[in-house]
Amino acid sequence: MLHDVEQRGEGSIDHVASGPGGIYLVETKARAYQDAQLTKARRQAAKLHADVGVWVTPVICLHERRGKPFKTQGVWIVPRAELLAWLRVQRNPPVPFEQLAQLADRVA
Repeated sequence: MLHDVEQRGEGSIDHVASGPGGIYLVETKARAYQDAQLTKARRQAAKLHADVGVWVTPVICLHERRGKPFKTQGVWIVPRAELLAWLRVQRNPPVPFEQLAQLADRVA
């Protein structure tokens, strides 16, 4: 997992999680999100996709929300208490190690 990843012209990404079930751009919010944050998460995921070569799933993780994960406007909304379990069942193509290492080198 990478934290506070700088992205040209976009500010920083809170977290990038990668594993055998794919790569995820995770923005964290306390209680709610705004439509503009959905647009930004999708745009940042597309730019990250260009860097790593596989689909990047955009996620907004809400710290104080209960309920089940859901998808809106192409972005997953996942309560913090559900995030780990949700990530474990995802089945997207993983990032080849070399691309992930290059990404980590750029943000280190």
